[in-house]
Amino acid sequence: MAFGPESTELVDIGQGPSTVVLLHGWCCRTGHFAEVASQLARTHRVLVVDWFERMKIHGNHDYDGVSRDIVALMAERDVVDPLLCGHSMGGQLAVHMTEHEMIAARGVIALDATLVVSDALRTVLKTWVRNLEPETVAGFFPDALRSIYFKTDEHGPICDEIIQGMISQPLGAARDLLEAMMRVDLCATIERMHCPLHYVASAVNRSASLEEISGMLEQATFERLDCGHFMSIFRPKAIVRMIDDAVHPTSKSP
Repeated sequence: MAFGPESTELVDIGQGPSTVVLLHGWCCRTGHFAEVASQLARTHRVLVVDWFERMKIHGNHDYDGVSRDIVALMAERDVVDPLLCGHSMGGQLAVHMTEHEMIAARGVIALDATLVVSDALRTVLKTWVRNLEPETVAGFFPDALRSIYFKTDEHGPICDEIIQGMISQPLGAARDLLEAMMRVDLCATIERMHCPLHYVASAVNRSASLEEISGMLEQATFERLDCGHFMSIFRPKAIVRMIDDAVHPTSKSP
């Protein structure tokens, strides 16, 4: 698994009584969970789904279609009562699947996922959609992504590889997903979730708070990590700890 343009449609590794399903973010790939999956596979069954690659193959360019494809894949793989951990748009998809009762999950961990699309964010997303064109994407997105999603101490080769991988994805599919994101209002329906939600905010995400998350769902919990948006890459041990705690809530990871 790699951070860059390489893509693996599905990783299914490890054995254990619990199954963890990892879902990457917008224009990302399975490799963003490489270290997390490797550590978890020692004690859990772990599925890492490249839902973006599957979306390109099956043509489902909206949240409902992508979610149903993921659910169908889990059924094919005999996945029962999984813990869903999604990064960014992957976290939105995990919430969407559970609030619409597409799957019975033991819980959801949403890593820096946008649950409320504010007017200000919608304006930013419209700018991104306009710049997802062959003549503008390379000039616009590297600086935009670097300034929004990364702490300054994360700038460097890994940061550059992540960005290059993102802007190498098909632009039409990327635009469709951003437009779908602007139409989805998770805040209005999140109370329909019947499983625990743990929300993890990055240091660069100042829009999410405990009050906002618990206001949507009473049983939700919240924490913040001192890292940029791509926490599964820069803070994998913390993500593993959260997942272990969610699977075994009576015991705490060291």
